[in-house]
Amino acid sequence: MDDPRLDNLSEHVWEAFHAFSDEARKLRVLVEQLSNPMPSEAYDALLNQRAAEGHAYEKYLKLRAELFAYLKASSQQSRKISALPR
Repeated sequence: MDDPRLDNLSEHVWEAFHAFSDEARKLRVLVEQLSNPMPSEAYDALLNQRAAEGHAYEKYLKLRAELFAYLKASSQQSRKISALPR
């Protein structure tokens, strides 16, 4: 890519998605380890992991929205330039 800002945003989106994926995997592992009845420590760990997963997902969504806003603005700018008389 020729645009360093786009490169940077795209890398951050990629990293945020992987962080979310890792947190989701950790949550799945915790759920798979549950026993019945569930000890309070296990429930607390689930709540903490749910919060970590939610935070990672929100960061991913924010960065993805920023990336697409940048792409939209860039696209609109190039349309304006191409519409200029030559």
